[in-house]
Amino acid sequence: GVSFAARGEGFVTYSTLGNLVGRQYVHSRVHHALVAAFAALHTATPDRTFVLGETGLKAGGRVPPHRTHQNGLSVDIFMPVRDAESRQTMMPTAPWNKFGYSLEFDRNGRGEGLTIDFDSVAELLLEIHRQAGLQGLAVERIIVAPEYVDRVLSAKAVRIRELGPQFMRKRAWVRHDEHLHIDFRLLPA
Repeated sequence: GVSFAARGEGFVTYSTLGNLVGRQYVHSRVHHALVAAFAALHTATPDRTFVLGETGLKAGGRVPPHRTHQNGLSVDIFMPVRDAESRQTMMPTAPWNKFGYSLEFDRNGRGEGLTIDFDSVAELLLEIHRQAGLQGLAVERIIVAPEYVDRVLSAKAVRIRELGPQFMRKRAWVRHDEHLHIDFRLLPA
C-alpha cells in the first residue's frame, strides 16, 4: 500500500492522527488517481479543498469499523459542503465528532450548519472516474445515503449520469450522509 500525505494539492486528510497510525493506505493506482483528481479540481476551483477519510492499512486486512477497506481499493471522502453564507468549506473532522463520521445531515443534505454541495460531489466523482481510467482502474461502486443518489445524478455536471449504475441504491449498514464511499476495480493490463 501507498500512504497519502496529511495534505496535498486540493485535499487534506480527516485526521493527522489517523494518517500517522496508518489508516490511509491504498493501492498505488488508487493513490495516483485520487491525487491527480484532487489536484485537477483544485486547479479549477482553488478555494475548494476535499477531505479524504479512511482508506485502509498498509498490509491490507480489516479496518474496524469498516466492512470493506481491506485491499487498498476502497476510500472514503467527506462530502464537500457549503457554510451558511454558501461559501465552500471543509467538513469538520475532530475527535468529538468521531473525526467527522458522526455528523448528521438530513435528506436534503443539511446539518451541522452546513449544506452538502451536490454539484461538487458530481464534479469530484467525474474527475475521479476520469483519473481512475488513466490509471487502469474502474469505479466499481459508489455509496452515499440512498436519498442523495438522485440529487447527485441531477447535478449540473450532466455527465454524472454515466456513473448512475455504480451507485448503490439500497441502504448500507451505516448511513453515508457525511461521506461518500468509493470501491475501485483493477482493470486487466
